[in-house]
Amino acid sequence: MILFLIRGLPGSGKSSYPRRLLKEQTLCLEADQYRYFNPQNKYIFDPKQTADAHKWCQGEARRILSYGSKNLYVANTFCERWEMQPYIEMAKEFGFDLEVVDLFDGGCTNLELASRNIHDVPLATIAEMRDRYEVVWETSNPLPPWKRNAEQH
Repeated sequence: MILFLIRGLPGSGKSSYPRRLLKEQTLCLEADQYRYFNPQNKYIFDPKQTADAHKWCQGEARRILSYGSKNLYVANTFCERWEMQPYIEMAKEFGFDLEVVDLFDGGCTNLELASRNIHDVPLATIAEMRDRYEVVWETSNPLPPWKRNAEQH
């Protein structure tokens, strides 16, 4: 059993990756499944719901992994290690192997990513995400930034 974490900038292909490459029925979670759709099923981003969406995604992953019977794919931007850390810990807790699939920018410029992503993430946000993206995540700090600052004092 494997927990796959699919990471990359908006528009890099994270949502389609597991469905495109795998023939089997896959379980794939994304924080965007939590919210952002109006009654007409149109995607509308609400940044106030981001923390709740990620908490929901982690809860769903925990629930699915606790059954222990299928591979699970979690596709989020995961720009920094601390964003992946809860899933890394769940994989260990439930005896899943962990595989991180890094799509980074999918070979696209920021402008191309802005035009490709289905969530209307603006160009400036994509540029900021690229700047903080930890390509070598394995040796990065697993603590969220607000906990890092608390430890330094």
